[in-house]
Amino acid sequence: MRRYVSIRRNGALAETPTAWLVLGILGPAAAVLAALWLQPWAPVAELIGNGLVASLESLLWVGTAAICLFTALMIHVAQGERSRARLLLAAGLVTLWLGLDDVFTIHGQVLPSLGVPVAAAKGAYLAIGALYLLAAWRAILPNRPTLLLAAVVLFEASLRAELLVPGMPARLFAEAGLRFLAVAFWAGFHVAAAARAIEELATGRITAVTLASERLVRKPA
Repeated sequence: MRRYVSIRRNGALAETPTAWLVLGILGPAAAVLAALWLQPWAPVAELIGNGLVASLESLLWVGTAAICLFTALMIHVAQGERSRARLLLAAGLVTLWLGLDDVFTIHGQVLPSLGVPVAAAKGAYLAIGALYLLAAWRAILPNRPTLLLAAVVLFEASLRAELLVPGMPARLFAEAGLRFLAVAFWAGFHVAAAARAIEELATGRITAVTLASERLVRKPA
């Protein structure tokens, strides 16, 4: 008996141009920030100080982590592509940790209060990022790495908002807005990867059939 593999890739998400995904992420996020800036009821600085944008970020962190971990479990159960499962498992755990840090300021307040130096806490985050890349780099490259790169660039820009936008409250808004866009692109990259994995499992997963002859036969969908 010979074992052959029939490959069926019928998903539409894989064929969607990256530019459309960028617009799909940037459009809603920019609309939220525009509504926050233009609303007439409360000062922008007050809303940012009260944690409105941070609360929206927390929703993105937690939602993304849940989607990634659930999809990784689905891929594992369905015996799908292991690199995808590693990407989404690593992304889910890292995203959940980043969300908790965003809410409780773990690296800025909790760890220093326990005697951990701030420099060591930052080094730990670099180590977490390195482990994420080590576990998932094979699956990152074919899954729109431009979106992940945009998240990194926007987050770095948020750290330098005081150099980009002088004066208050514009500086506070720029810092919070750039960080929110970074989280949106991080979420968009991983949700798109999870959606593509589910799409392929449902409509175009790789199937293996055992044949008695040397003729390649496709199993019906």
